[in-house]
Amino acid sequence: MAQPRFVHNEPGRFDCRFTSVTIKDCPSIVLKGMEGNSRRTRNAGRLRKLVESVVEDVPEC
Repeated sequence: MAQPRFVHNEPGRFDCRFTSVTIKDCPSIVLKGMEGNSRRTRNAGRLRKLVESVVEDVPEC
């Protein structure tokens, strides 16, 4: 099955950034169990769809 792939975005490059995050102990249900240090990434690019059925499986935000 063909998979979508990342291609250059409008500025003409693919961006990927790493950051360290510290989550403190708090009563938040969303953050429960995530306390401590963690590394996160942020990516920016464009997806080129190869097969329409693959795109149909991607949930909308």
